[in-house]
Parts: sequence; C-alpha cells; structure tokens
Amino acid sequence: MNNRRTLCLMLVLLLAFVVLGFSLAKPDLYPTLTNLQNVVGSQSVLVVAALAAMMPLVTGHFDLSIGAIVALSTVATGAALSAYAMPVPLALLGAVAIGGAAGGLNGYIVAKLGVNSLITTIGTASIISGLLQLYTNGETIVGGIPQSLTNIGTQIWLGLPQAVFPAVVGVFTFATARFNRPLQSALGP
Repeated sequence: MNNRRTLCLMLVLLLAFVVLGFSLAKPDLYPTLTNLQNVVGSQSVLVVAALAAMMPLVTGHFDLSIGAIVALSTVATGAALSAYAMPVPLALLGAVAIGGAAGGLNGYIVAKLGVNSLITTIGTASIISGLLQLYTNGETIVGGIPQSLTNIGTQIWLGLPQAVFPAVVGVFTFATARFNRPLQSALGP
C-alpha cells in the first residue's frame, strides 16, 4: 500500500511539474480558464473509455477492443441520426446498447468459452473495424447530426464543458463502488 501511495504522489508531483513548466513557458496561453476547459473537455471521452477498460483489468484481463467499440457506438449514433432520423436520446441509448452488447460478447467469449482475453478482444476489434470500414466506406458521417449533440463537447455548464460530467460521475462511481473488491477477488487471476 505504501508503494501505491508513493506512486500516486509521484504522479501528482509530475503533473504539477508539467503544469508549472508549461505555465511558465506560455503564461499568456497555458494557465487560462479557456485552455483548462479545452483540455478537460477533450479528454472526457478518453476518461470514459479508460473506465470501460478498467473493469476487465480489475478481473485480471485486458480489453484491446475498447477503441473499436467506441468507434462502433459513435458510428451507430451517427447512422441512427442521419440515416434513420432518430431522436438524439434514442440514438444515444442505442449506441450504449450496441457498445454494451459488444462488450458483453467479449465477456461471454472470455468467461464462458475460455478464450484468452487478448485474442478475443483483438479479434473483436478487427471484426468491428472491418465492419465499420465497410459501412462508412472510410468517410465521416456529418449530415443529419443535430447541433444539440455536437454542442455537448463545447457548451459550458458550471464553468466546465458538459462532456466532463458523465466522466466525473463514472470516475466517482467506479472509485466508490462496492463491487470492485468482490469482483476482483471472485474473478481475478
């Protein structure tokens, strides 16, 4: 436990050193509220994806398909909005369901069929990436996306971009959830 605290302290000190260094190097750009909002807003999706990767890590497995599943959910949202004119909440709910189903399929293959998690998730990522390439033809879906959805990453609420709040809720939930320890002891390596 002491090593873990030392590592956390070292990471916090490293972060403080980096922030101080950039603040001194670019005092008119870096230590500004606008820059903080941009950095925090742009990293919130990465935080949510990292939380998705944490669940298998707690149990001693790796999930290398997180990026592909995020892309699948993103394309599903875009397709639901542009091709099928679904309401935004329904499109987002569908994206969460599709992402959850893909993750559940990985979990089933690893837990019930006994296939190594690295092999399973590399295979899943490859299949999903291929299907997305086939569906999108390598192009970005831009038509039919409502402004209300694209504003989520840029609109400010309580001084922070709206996209930050799901990430904060996810981090808080994962850090304080009672399921972590039993999950780790029951399913861990």
